[in-house]
Amino acid sequence: MKSVPPDSPETAAIDALETFGLSTYASETYLMLAKNGTSTAREVSENTTVPRTRVYDAVDELADLGVVETTPDSPKQFTALD
Repeated sequence: MKSVPPDSPETAAIDALETFGLSTYASETYLMLAKNGTSTAREVSENTTVPRTRVYDAVDELADLGVVETTPDSPKQFTALD
């Protein structure tokens, strides 16, 4: 897992997304997907502080809002939507 420096632009973006009601994990997941494109849970976990087992919860939260799409591939892949 990658740590996010407290004074980084990513931290500011995560804080902003949290003000809209997203969880920290969902905020980090969305930013990673928006930046890196389609990714698996493993890739999200390796590039954020989100534990791999919690990526699925974060993606479900984002999918409920209509901002992330999941492919039925194996492994599942996630894409941030506009």
